Amino acid sequence: PVLEPLAGVMAMTVLAGAAGAVPRALFTKAMNFRPLVIVSLGSAVLSGGFAIWLAWNGWGVWALAGQAFVAAVATTTLTWLISPWRPALVFSTDSARRLFGFGGYLLASAILETTYTRLYTLLIGTFYGVVALGYYGRAETTAHMPASVINGIVARVAFPYFSRLATNDLGRLATSFRSALQGSMLIHAPAMLGLAAVAEPLVLVLFGEKWLYSVPFLRVLCLASLLMPLHVLNLQALMALGRADLFFRLEVIKKAIGIAILITASPLGPLGIAWGMVIAGAASYFVNAFYLSQLLGYGALHQLRDVVPIALTAFGMSMGVAWICLEAGDWPPSVLLAAASFCGAAAYTSFVVIFDVGGAARIAKFLWNKSTPPWRVT
Repeated sequence: PVLEPLAGVMAMTVLAGAAGAVPRALFTKAMNFRPLVIVSLGSAVLSGGFAIWLAWNGWGVWALAGQAFVAAVATTTLTWLISPWRPALVFSTDSARRLFGFGGYLLASAILETTYTRLYTLLIGTFYGVVALGYYGRAETTAHMPASVINGIVARVAFPYFSRLATNDLGRLATSFRSALQGSMLIHAPAMLGLAAVAEPLVLVLFGEKWLYSVPFLRVLCLASLLMPLHVLNLQALMALGRADLFFRLEVIKKAIGIAILITASPLGPLGIAWGMVIAGAASYFVNAFYLSQLLGYGALHQLRDVVPIALTAFGMSMGVAWICLEAGDWPPSVLLAAASFCGAAAYTSFVVIFDVGGAARIAKFLWNKSTPPWRVT
């Protein structure tokens, strides 16, 4: 019953955020991210302050709902104040037909993805109880925090950039896709594998000892998120090429595979379901990369060849971090977390720079070349 009024407020949050979607999309299309950063910072300060005030005054879980609602309202309001764009009282059936021909497939894909993702938690809650669902949900949220931040940035930049190249230079699109793939994995792979390695001290520091049962789920779900940049970039490139129909077709195929894996893994318990996500994620990647091999000549095997050295380096770093956590297990969790994270980051960065793992030097030159930076491509 507590969820009923909360669901109503969260529904209003969706509407409040949607009202600012068009001006935000125009900033993104122009690759003008400075206004979006200003809006995000302002929204975070306002909503965070309001949430702290609610929590301080005993509002409990409503502090989280209030934070989400105020963040959506503040984001939309600040976006409209900064953006010069204003809607005109004009309706074009041709524009609506053209836009929905592309966006309709994306809408259907998003609904399918949301329904499929919630199936996992629905099954765990129904067959294994709310306690198991609580541990799984905590692990899922924690694993998705770095993944969503990194891949949100990748998706926001990749789509407009790829779209510009897709119109006149497919060769450069393939080259830029490769650089984006390796660059995002250089950050994402150590983040996810490092998070799996420090899962126990991290949970103790952030959530307390009562959440330790979520640690096995967290480690497995970090593995499930390891290939996320490959998923995101393949789909962004497909959309940039204007093939939303293929995007939707891939989603249907992936969800059919995922549901079959979910049904098979369900009798194995919540941890078995988590491992099912790992297998489903790996299978989905090969599905996502199928059309890119035909359209750009850069398919799954070529992509894996470029990112496997990065993943192996990150895996070696995570093994070292896990060894530190095991040997120094009697240290205070906060000290252990800080020490292990610092050692892992230092070792990984040094190895990448010294041995130029994943073409790090080439990617750095690509990003910082002042003569033709990616955001000024004509």
